[in-house]
Amino acid sequence: MSWAIPQPGPHPMVLAPAIAIINSLGNLGGFVAPCGFGLIKEGTGSVVPGLFALAAASTLAAGLVYFVTERRTTPTADQESAKATTPATSERTQPVAVH
Repeated sequence: MSWAIPQPGPHPMVLAPAIAIINSLGNLGGFVAPCGFGLIKEGTGSVVPGLFALAAASTLAAGLVYFVTERRTTPTADQESAKATTPATSERTQPVAVH
């Protein structure tokens, strides 16, 4: 899901670094979450608080995605210009099979 968040908004020159940052944060979370879970388990002797911490982090992330993402109800100027320059499906040429 996180890959689809930056794609409709930024300019294509900014899109690759945005996806790289998302990938880096995902990799960092893949390291921090198990370490934090282990520290909580060692400190409390139970996995339940660690599971609650992971659930809280997931809920926080979902809430941030929901409230921070931009809601678009009308097409942007980039989408309008792309639509104007792209021929309709019926006008596109179809590839010809060569035997």
